This record gives sequence, structure tokens and C-alpha cells, in this order.
Amino acid sequence: MSAIKKTDDSGRQVLPKNVKPIEYTLKLEPNFETFIFDGDELLELEVVEDSDFISLNTLEIDIKETILLTASGKEIKPESVKEDKEEQYTTFKFSPASSLKKGDHVKLSIKFVGELNDKMAGFYRSTYEEDARFSVTLVGDKTLTYLSNMDIKEEHFIDDTKKEVIFNTTPKMSTYLVAFIVGDLRSVESKYKFRDVPVKVYTTPGQEIKGRYAVELAAHALEYYERCFDIKYPLPKMDMVGIYDCYGGMENWGLITFDMIDLLYEKGKSTIDVEFRIAETVNHELAHQWFGNYCTLDFWDSLWLNESFATYMSWKCCDHFHPEWRIWEKFVGKSLQGALRMDSLRSSHPIEIKIKRADEVSQIFDSICYQKGPAVLRMLADWLGDANFIKGVSLYVKKHAWSNAKTSAL
Repeated sequence: MSAIKKTDDSGRQVLPKNVKPIEYTLKLEPNFETFIFDGDELLELEVVEDSDFISLNTLEIDIKETILLTASGKEIKPESVKEDKEEQYTTFKFSPASSLKKGDHVKLSIKFVGELNDKMAGFYRSTYEEDARFSVTLVGDKTLTYLSNMDIKEEHFIDDTKKEVIFNTTPKMSTYLVAFIVGDLRSVESKYKFRDVPVKVYTTPGQEIKGRYAVELAAHALEYYERCFDIKYPLPKMDMVGIYDCYGGMENWGLITFDMIDLLYEKGKSTIDVEFRIAETVNHELAHQWFGNYCTLDFWDSLWLNESFATYMSWKCCDHFHPEWRIWEKFVGKSLQGALRMDSLRSSHPIEIKIKRADEVSQIFDSICYQKGPAVLRMLADWLGDANFIKGVSLYVKKHAWSNAKTSAL
């Protein structure tokens, strides 16, 4: 077996680049009685260099069967399947006679089983740098609601109790943004029409009316960001889902998840602080649809390209719709002062910091990223002038659309 390079030239732990993912076709069937799920994945790959192995990030799944479909149509089983649980990847080794040839397009079929855990983590984890397309199919109880990044292409009943829901294929996107949700959910749709894109909030039954504020805000914010960046929101719908025991928000493209407290608002009962928190959180996650989704960081070193920009734009969006909030005074008192306090500590670090392993990323989701970064961007916008700043940001996003960018690209 040829040597597997675990790090790139800068010492970052990444997968080998001998193959490049083109499209993932993923079928999942969760069982809510046994709390396991069956998975069937077909991964289309372009062979970048001659080799005899394929390595994929995996976490907490049991691989049952693997077949390589070669460019000539042959079906080949791997000689060995080796999982490295500590490094969170699995390597499929093939015989030299069936080695992967540069320029070939092959498909890797994987059947696996996983656990529906309560760790607030996904079904499984994949951290390919390269963007790819995703075709998702979900199978389960016919009475439940099924959501993914794209809208539903078709659905049909399998038997008296189950249905299969097939979603349209996504555009080219990063793997960490793929999402799917299954549950007993109810929705409320925005009355304000944002082009022909339906905007909805999903909650548990009986809570959906409390999503009215967030869903109307979202429709207006999407329109605001489109005009700001001169870039259309590219997906056919926007769903926002409230989840209990969820970390704040996650900007999955077209299917954003929120902690319930960051999404639900009761007119006449919720305070102005609750209204602001919901507005800031919703606007932040929607800004990610451009900063992070449409244009993605190259590696976690440049996390601020996602988070600092989304945070700054969320405050700017709040100011646009609620000038009476005097938002920038609040920014100085809350965000800027927090950044200065953090920066005064010996444990502080630069806005951009070297990250070598994906499991180190959580250490930099801190005040430097969410407070100092936006403060620097605000200072830069004031220096350049707001119009010039937004024009430059728009050019940056357009140049790296459907792709990855480093800080140097700015």
C-alpha cells in the first residue's frame, strides 16, 4: 500500500488528495425504536493521481460493505478496510491490479450502520476540503416531516408505515454544511414574499406561531443581503428549524438549525433583549449563506472569514431594520469591550491562528473571532467608507463563489 500522507506541506492534518469528491448520493433510514440508522452512500470521485487506496473521514459508524465501481464498469471489493478511530478516518486499500488511474472517474459504494446519539453531533462526520454535490434520500415513518438542504424532488410510500423522500441535488457545497432533519414538526411561512423563495420556520407542534417574528425577519434579511452583495441567494428555499438542546445556530445551507430560545418570540411577553438576540442570531446565520456557504474558508485557520464577517453583517442588518436600537452603541459596549478584555489576557491570540487538526477548531470559536474580528471589520469599513467596503466584500465573494478562500484573498 502506498504511504498515506496525513498532513499537507503546512503541517495541517487533511485527507490525501489522490482523489477528489464530485458528488455524494446519500440514503439514510433512521429507526427511532432502536436508535440506529442504516446508511447507503455512493461517492463519485475523480482520480487525481495514480494510487491504490481511498481515505475518508469517518466517525462512529460501522461499515458493512464497500464496493468500488471502476471507470470500466467493474465491481471491486477492497483488500482491506482499516479504521483509525483516533484520527477519525478509514482507508480502503485495493489490489495493485485494480489501482486507481489518474483521470478516471470511479464510484465508491458504502453501506454502513450508525447510532442516533444524544451528543448534539451529526449522523457522521466528513471533512473533505473540496466542495461537492449531494443527493440525499431519507426513509422513515410516513407521518413525520423530512427536511434537507434542498427542496423535495419526489416522495412515495414504501408500505403502510414508511415513505421515501428524495431531495433535489445540491449545488457544489462544502461537506460540513450538509444537513437533514426528521421529526414531528409544524411550520409557519413568511407572509413577506422574498422573490419566489419560500421562507419557513419549523418547530415542535404548538410552538410554530412563536416563529412568526423570526420568519418575517428572515425574508427581509435575505433580500437585504442580496442587495448588499449584489449576489442572489442561490437555493430554492430557506428553512429554519428550532431544536431543543442545540448550540446556538448552525448555518447549514438552506436548512439552518437554532436553539429554540434563539428562534421563538412571543409578542407582548418576550423582552426587547430577546427580540435583539433572535434578530442578531437569525441575521448572523443568514449572512453565513454568503460568508461560509457561497464562499467558504480554505481551512479552519481562516475561521474569521466565516464568523467575523457574518457577525459584523448581522449587526449591520439589525441597524438597517431597527435604527431606533442604536445598535453600534450596543456593539461598543458589548462586542468591542469584550474583545479588548479578551485581548488583554496572556491567553489571547491573533484573529487568524494556525490550526493543524479539525478537533482543535473549537478552541478558536471565542471572543477574538466573534468580537475582535467584527470590530476590526467595522474599523476597516469606517476607514474605507461603507460603500467601498461593501463593494470590496462583494467582489471577494463573487471571485471565490462555489469555492474556497484564504485571508490573503482579501
